[in-house]
Amino acid sequence: MRDPRCSITIAEHEAPFAGYLASCTATVHEDADWAGAEIHAITARYIPAPDVDAYIAHYPFRTIVELTPGRSRVWDRGY
Repeated sequence: MRDPRCSITIAEHEAPFAGYLASCTATVHEDADWAGAEIHAITARYIPAPDVDAYIAHYPFRTIVELTPGRSRVWDRGY
C-alpha cells in the first residue's frame, strides 16, 4: 500500500445528526486463510450457523482492510 492514511465518517441522516469522524491508518490483510476465518467468524454473529458457509460462498473476496483510529471527533448534535 502506497499511503495507509484514510478517514472514516459515520453520521445519522436524521436529527440530531450525531456523528463520528476519525483519521485512521489502514492495514490490508490479504492472507486468504486468515481473512476467510475472520469473515466466517464475523458472519456467524449475524447469520444462523447452518447458513454461514452458503452465505459467504457468494462473496469471493478474501481481503480485510483493518482501520486503526488515530485522532477522532464525535458530535451529538449536527445543528
